[in-house]
Amino acid sequence: RVTAFAQTGSLAQWSADLAVHVVSVFAPSAACRRSLRTPLLEETDFRAACFCHDPPRVKDRGYVCTVCFAVYCDPDTRCHCTAGWDDP
Repeated sequence: RVTAFAQTGSLAQWSADLAVHVVSVFAPSAACRRSLRTPLLEETDFRAACFCHDPPRVKDRGYVCTVCFAVYCDPDTRCHCTAGWDDP
């Protein structure tokens, strides 16, 4: 997960959003927190989404690049991070 954030350059934005959330929820006193509208817990889908389709397809199973951990539908798909490499 951190790798995906680092590749897209959004790790800083994610960290800033997390900091705002933590400060706004946990900094107020217990009495104030009762009157705040805290974020609701949402159901999270932990299945992977492929990199070979646009929009990405959610996959229960897929093929993973061993370099960047990108998920693909087809085992023959060449990952963008190894496209310039020669096959052994």
